Amino acid sequence: MRVIAGSARRLLLKTPKGLETRPTSDQIKETLFNILMPYLYDANFLDLFSGSGGIGIEALSRGCKSAVFVENSKAALKCIEDNIKNTHFEELSTVYPMDVFSALNQLELKTVFDVVFMDPPYNKELEKQVLLRLSSSSLINEDSIIVFEANKDTDISYIDSYGFEIFKIKEYACILKEEVNAMKSAIYPGSFDPITYGHIDIITRSAKIFDNLTVAVLNNRAKHSLFSVDERVNMIKDAVKDIHNISVVSYEGLLVNYAREVGANVIIRGLRAVTDFEYELQMSQTNAKLSDGDIETIFLNTDLRYAYLSSSTVREVASFGGDISKFVTKEVAELVYNKYKK
Repeated sequence: MRVIAGSARRLLLKTPKGLETRPTSDQIKETLFNILMPYLYDANFLDLFSGSGGIGIEALSRGCKSAVFVENSKAALKCIEDNIKNTHFEELSTVYPMDVFSALNQLELKTVFDVVFMDPPYNKELEKQVLLRLSSSSLINEDSIIVFEANKDTDISYIDSYGFEIFKIKEYACILKEEVNAMKSAIYPGSFDPITYGHIDIITRSAKIFDNLTVAVLNNRAKHSLFSVDERVNMIKDAVKDIHNISVVSYEGLLVNYAREVGANVIIRGLRAVTDFEYELQMSQTNAKLSDGDIETIFLNTDLRYAYLSSSTVREVASFGGDISKFVTKEVAELVYNKYKK
């Protein structure tokens, strides 16, 4: 597990061994923080049932001014301590080594939290008990946001009666590795400068094959790109926003190292023509060697409608004022044209 974005981006985090805690996957974490991002800057963050502390640390990395971690497992507390030290957030972090309700009592009147996150053990109604406690607490105000993870069958019909308003509900299928180890995660790397309909076709098809798909945007500092890496990440997120088992991130360095970081077993590559195959075969063999055979490469043939299409073609046509509406989405086309107007 790692920090996805912000000042501590890509730093690895320890997780407790065994199934006593349930680390939030990178996919869910990315979706969670995409929702929370507008509320994080200079915020006070409360991480209940902290586990490894990954959520609170991600919040600090993305701009929160403080985070309080509450956990009573000794193994988890050691991970939280090591992770805070590794990310250099000691001055912004406070750890309460006790059960959640004791911690809430001690925190009363000390701090008002802008964001509260909790991932309690499932099917014990602990989230209901915590929400009841918070409903009459000084720890939150009317602008505070509370997020909790729960089994999809969890009853939340009581929330209105506690004085809370439901802001958003997201559902995910969660399968433990120990239960099903045949399920795969894949990574689809590229420059995506810009993302084309050909890329979107490969992403859409890959997402149907794999449980989790990471679209990884290469940040090659030696290469001049039309769009910055952050602009490319945001373009892709917008283009695939309706596909829910995808995370979009940037990376540097060796692809196989990053694939290991995100737990991807498979690298996806698109083939447009025979001319692509020789290079892609060489790269796949190199990646297999570098990963000691742990990471496979799967080639997907590009849809015939996009067999001619590349990002460089889009850039060249746009630079001469040509019509690129058949190559990229309307939103991407506008961004490309704006680059060449400057």
